Amino acid sequence: MIQIIKPIPQCLLVQFENKSDLSLCFCRVQEFHESKLANIKGVPASFADFIYAHMDSKGAITYFQEWEGYNFNDKVWRKWLPWERTKHEKDLIAIMEDELDIRAPFYVIGTLIGDNDTVNHELAHALWYLDSNYHKMARAILKTFKENDCFDYGRMLKALSNMGYHDDVLEDELQAYMSTGTIAELREIDFHEVVKPYVNRFRSNFKGALNEQQTV
Repeated sequence: MIQIIKPIPQCLLVQFENKSDLSLCFCRVQEFHESKLANIKGVPASFADFIYAHMDSKGAITYFQEWEGYNFNDKVWRKWLPWERTKHEKDLIAIMEDELDIRAPFYVIGTLIGDNDTVNHELAHALWYLDSNYHKMARAILKTFKENDCFDYGRMLKALSNMGYHDDVLEDELQAYMSTGTIAELREIDFHEVVKPYVNRFRSNFKGALNEQQTV
């Protein structure tokens, strides 16, 4: 079963019952944008090449267990869109074409059904891309954080990098974690109480922007 929701304008949330269908719909376009692998990021890799790149010498693949949510925007989608598409990718594209104005900026999110924490995290990414006021305020908070507490700022970015995020998306990931993360998730990025005031500012910005977008 798939659930289709539009939580804010031009943002499509597609939810799945199992991680296999979720991953197979999103993995190639997601890693085209964010992969740390040079032969995957920005490369129109076939699905076979994608699998081979993520396989260790014993044939094991951990990639599909690593991520709870996926996302991409219209710019990434247009650059990636391959001639050869898997059945899962064709199904996702059909949903997008039915639900979104694909001529305009859009954002697509994939999660498991009922995973509200991941939905909120992905919505922070969507607002970062779609809402210029949200983006401007989040950038201002990041700037203040970096200027006033450079050590903790750098330490948290390093933690995100060690989790597998590409350098291109570290600031977006930092604002998403600080805007919506649970205590356990914040600890994953080396959260200390000293940065709590910035967390509070990010969360206020997120809640305000989300409420405003949901009333449009």
